[in-house]
Amino acid sequence: IFNKLQWKIVTLFFLSVALTFATLMIVKPILQAVYDDHFKALYPFVEAIIRVNRIFGFSVWQAVVVIMLFIFYCMILSWGTTRNLTNIIRGVQRMSSGNTNVQIPVRSKDELGLLAGQINALVSQLEASREEERLATQAKNDLITNVSHDLRTPLTSIIGYLRLIEEDKYKDEVELRYYV
Repeated sequence: IFNKLQWKIVTLFFLSVALTFATLMIVKPILQAVYDDHFKALYPFVEAIIRVNRIFGFSVWQAVVVIMLFIFYCMILSWGTTRNLTNIIRGVQRMSSGNTNVQIPVRSKDELGLLAGQINALVSQLEASREEERLATQAKNDLITNVSHDLRTPLTSIIGYLRLIEEDKYKDEVELRYYV
């Protein structure tokens, strides 16, 4: 089930939520103690934060911290998948520029791994087709060369005999018949 990209994304989302919540539960008492000790001088400001906290159930800074933690965990957990996607994109860019010797590394069994494998197979088939085309062109050129050579040799002889006949360079009737 986890070889599907969609389930990886869903798992990544819920794991990021869980890690964010766990981090807040561990860090919140520590931050609250530091906050209470160091910011007593800012009591009016703290009172405003407490009012916002009572209205919304959380303060703005808590929301910002939660969002930043969630984004951080999403980036960390999705690093492998995005790296695979980046490798595929770079490989395809190199292939499209004419470098078909590139093989995209297949690092997963999900859709991205299948895509990388299919692109590699497509490039292999393209190279095989190019080689077949090159061999067919070479065979055609060899055939044309051989046929033209085979036709040129007898034609040269015929032209030579016709020139001898045209210039009357034969001894007798027998030699003329031989030339003809």
